Amino acid sequence: MGDEPEVGHPLAGRLLQATPILPARDVEAGAASYRENLGFRIVQVEKGHGVSRC
Repeated sequence: MGDEPEVGHPLAGRLLQATPILPARDVEAGAASYRENLGFRIVQVEKGHGVSRC
């Protein structure tokens, strides 16, 4: 049956969405740069990390 995991196998689920981690020393400045230069929509910024959507 190819390389597909069998039904009920722990790896049988499908990945529906991924959120990449993009490191930055200054999270707020990094978030602003991703928003202004790359068009990302910033949905959360906290100490140590930020979350965006393309």
